[in-house]
Amino acid sequence: MSVSDGEFVCPLCRPGFPTTWSGRTRVLFGSGQLDHLHEQQLPGKKALIIISNGQSAKKYGYLERVEKELAKAGVEYALFDQVRPNPTRENVMDGAKAVKANGCDFVVALGGGSVMDCAKCIA
Repeated sequence: MSVSDGEFVCPLCRPGFPTTWSGRTRVLFGSGQLDHLHEQQLPGKKALIIISNGQSAKKYGYLERVEKELAKAGVEYALFDQVRPNPTRENVMDGAKAVKANGCDFVVALGGGSVMDCAKCIA
């Protein structure tokens, strides 16, 4: 961690700097990291992929790439594509219901802040 001009600057968050954080939540971040999803020790056999209710993850092929990576890992999946900006408790509970209804063991979040926040609460 570092501080520059009164602002926090994370040395790991530079563009193009691949990063993996782990703990209870594992985050793959950076250019090319999505291609390594199948190499991870995944915590179950069925994932709920969580994306926003926008179109970019689908339009630009990121969702398809996640699906292929999970298939390579031998993991089934279901999709929850209803995360709204600044997700509410209701949005989180809808995602939790999707986990239960689809018999998912874990979640895979694909997106930015709202998706990540919602996925952590759903998990």
